[in-house]
Amino acid sequence: MLENYCGTLAHKTNHSFVANAEFVVFDHPRLGLLPCVLSTHDIEAGEEIFVHYGYNLYNCPEWYEKAWQDGNYPIPDSMKDCFGGNGNGSSSSSEGEEESANAQTAAEGEKAEEQRKNGILKEG
Repeated sequence: MLENYCGTLAHKTNHSFVANAEFVVFDHPRLGLLPCVLSTHDIEAGEEIFVHYGYNLYNCPEWYEKAWQDGNYPIPDSMKDCFGGNGNGSSSSSEGEEESANAQTAAEGEKAEEQRKNGILKEG
Protein backbone atom coordinates (compact mmCIF):
# COMPACT_ATOMS: atom_id res chain seq x y z
CA MET A 1 0.00 0.00 0.00
CA LEU A 2 1.19 3.49 -0.86
CA GLU A 3 0.69 4.87 2.66
CA ASN A 4 3.25 2.33 3.96
CA TYR A 5 5.95 3.37 1.46
CA CYS A 6 8.66 5.44 3.16
CA GLY A 7 11.28 5.91 0.45
CA THR A 8 10.62 8.09 -2.57
CA LEU A 9 7.89 8.42 -5.13
CA ALA A 10 10.24 9.81 -7.81
CA HIS A 11 9.46 6.81 -10.02
CA LYS A 12 5.82 7.97 -10.18
CA THR A 13 6.67 11.32 -11.81
CA ASN A 14 5.44 11.93 -15.37
CA HIS A 15 7.39 13.43 -18.26
CA SER A 16 6.95 16.78 -19.95
CA PHE A 17 9.29 18.79 -22.15
CA VAL A 18 8.09 21.73 -20.05
CA ALA A 19 8.97 20.49 -16.57
CA ASN A 20 8.31 22.05 -13.18
CA ALA A 21 10.75 19.74 -11.37
CA GLU A 22 13.89 17.69 -11.94
CA PHE A 23 15.37 14.43 -10.74
CA VAL A 24 18.16 14.67 -8.17
CA VAL A 25 19.93 12.13 -6.00
CA PHE A 26 19.75 12.51 -2.24
CA ASP A 27 22.25 10.71 -0.02
CA HIS A 28 20.11 9.55 2.90
CA PRO A 29 22.14 8.61 6.02
CA ARG A 30 20.29 5.32 6.50
CA LEU A 31 18.83 4.42 3.12
CA GLY A 32 21.75 5.54 0.94
CA LEU A 33 21.27 7.13 -2.46
CA LEU A 34 17.63 7.88 -3.28
CA PRO A 35 16.20 9.29 -6.49
CA CYS A 36 14.21 12.37 -5.55
CA VAL A 37 12.31 15.18 -7.23
CA LEU A 38 13.26 18.83 -6.73
CA SER A 39 10.87 21.57 -7.86
CA THR A 40 12.33 24.10 -10.29
CA HIS A 41 9.24 26.36 -10.26
CA ASP A 42 6.49 27.17 -7.80
CA ILE A 43 3.95 24.32 -7.78
CA GLU A 44 0.37 24.95 -6.74
CA ALA A 45 -1.36 22.61 -4.26
CA GLY A 46 -2.87 19.71 -6.21
CA GLU A 47 -0.88 20.48 -9.38
CA GLU A 48 0.76 17.55 -11.15
CA ILE A 49 4.54 17.41 -11.03
CA PHE A 50 6.43 16.82 -14.28
CA VAL A 51 10.11 16.19 -14.96
CA HIS A 52 11.96 16.14 -18.25
CA TYR A 53 13.14 12.56 -18.66
CA GLY A 54 16.18 13.77 -20.61
CA TYR A 55 16.32 11.07 -23.27
CA ASN A 56 18.49 11.74 -26.30
CA LEU A 57 16.15 12.13 -29.30
CA TYR A 58 18.41 9.84 -31.33
CA ASN A 59 18.09 6.97 -28.87
CA CYS A 60 14.76 7.24 -27.06
CA PRO A 61 11.45 5.40 -26.72
CA GLU A 62 9.05 5.84 -29.62
CA TRP A 63 6.44 7.60 -27.48
CA TYR A 64 9.01 10.22 -26.42
CA GLU A 65 10.08 11.08 -29.96
CA LYS A 66 6.45 11.17 -31.13
CA ALA A 67 5.46 13.51 -28.28
CA TRP A 68 8.34 15.82 -29.21
CA GLN A 69 7.58 15.78 -32.94
CA ASP A 70 3.82 16.23 -32.47
CA GLY A 71 4.20 18.83 -29.71
CA ASN A 72 1.79 16.71 -27.69
CA TYR A 73 2.93 16.85 -24.10
CA PRO A 74 1.48 18.21 -20.86
CA ILE A 75 2.22 21.68 -19.59
CA PRO A 76 2.03 22.20 -15.81
CA ASP A 77 -0.96 24.38 -14.88
CA SER A 78 1.20 27.04 -13.23
CA MET A 79 3.31 27.36 -16.41
CA LYS A 80 0.54 27.60 -19.02
CA ASP A 81 0.72 31.41 -19.07
CA CYS A 82 4.39 31.22 -20.06
CA PHE A 83 4.08 28.42 -22.62
CA GLY A 84 0.48 28.77 -23.87
CA GLY A 85 -1.55 25.86 -25.12
CA ASN A 86 -4.28 23.98 -23.36
CA GLY A 87 -2.11 21.80 -21.19
CA ASN A 88 -1.43 18.99 -23.64
CA GLY A 89 0.96 20.74 -25.98
CA SER A 90 -1.69 21.35 -28.64
CA SER A 91 -2.91 24.82 -29.50
CA SER A 92 -4.13 27.07 -32.31
CA SER A 93 -1.82 27.70 -35.27
CA SER A 94 -0.33 31.01 -33.99
CA GLU A 95 0.13 29.49 -30.54
CA GLY A 96 1.55 26.38 -32.23
CA GLU A 97 4.18 28.48 -33.98
CA GLU A 98 5.11 30.09 -30.66
CA GLU A 99 5.28 26.69 -28.97
CA SER A 100 7.43 25.39 -31.81
CA ALA A 101 9.84 28.28 -31.23
CA ASN A 102 9.77 27.59 -27.48
CA ALA A 103 10.41 23.89 -28.12
CA GLN A 104 13.32 24.72 -30.42
CA THR A 105 14.77 27.05 -27.78
CA ALA A 106 14.32 24.31 -25.15
CA ALA A 107 16.04 21.78 -27.44
CA GLU A 108 18.94 24.17 -27.98
CA GLY A 109 19.20 24.67 -24.22
CA GLU A 110 19.16 20.91 -23.66
CA LYS A 111 21.90 20.44 -26.26
CA ALA A 112 24.01 23.16 -24.61
CA GLU A 113 23.46 21.57 -21.18
CA GLU A 114 24.50 18.17 -22.53
CA GLN A 115 27.62 19.74 -24.05
CA ARG A 116 28.44 21.41 -20.72
CA LYS A 117 28.08 18.07 -18.93
CA ASN A 118 30.41 16.46 -21.45
CA GLY A 119 32.95 19.28 -21.13
CA ILE A 120 32.43 20.45 -24.73
CA LEU A 121 30.88 23.83 -23.89
CA LYS A 122 32.20 26.08 -21.14
CA GLU A 123 29.97 28.17 -18.83
CA GLY A 124 29.58 31.87 -19.64
